Amino acid sequence: MLNDFSQMTSATVSIPHRELDIKAKRGCDGINKSVHIIANEPSLGLYRIQQHARKTLPKVVASDDQMKEAEKQLEGLVYDTSAALDVVKTIAESDKTFTQIEELLHKCATTTALLNIKSQSKLNQS
Repeated sequence: MLNDFSQMTSATVSIPHRELDIKAKRGCDGINKSVHIIANEPSLGLYRIQQHARKTLPKVVASDDQMKEAEKQLEGLVYDTSAALDVVKTIAESDKTFTQIEELLHKCATTTALLNIKSQSKLNQS
């Protein structure tokens, strides 16, 4: 519509007005280009964000899967370590029991030796 108006006026206007008309047309074209760029800039930015997300999302998902697998392995290792620690504590606590068993075995051996000596002396006396 602006072009129709400028064509109509350029035929009926004098030379100084034609120059003004050309300058106004150039200015309007510049403004139109600027408005077009500004209006499309968010779309271009969103397109770049979408492109970046499509590019990096598979890497992020793969990394997440690796982290979950490592977490499962770590949980297993923690469970094994805590079970081993409980076993070591139990063994440390059983030291008293083994000491008592050793003392009882020593007493048994001593008593058996005494009984053998008594039985030998009875056999020798008879």
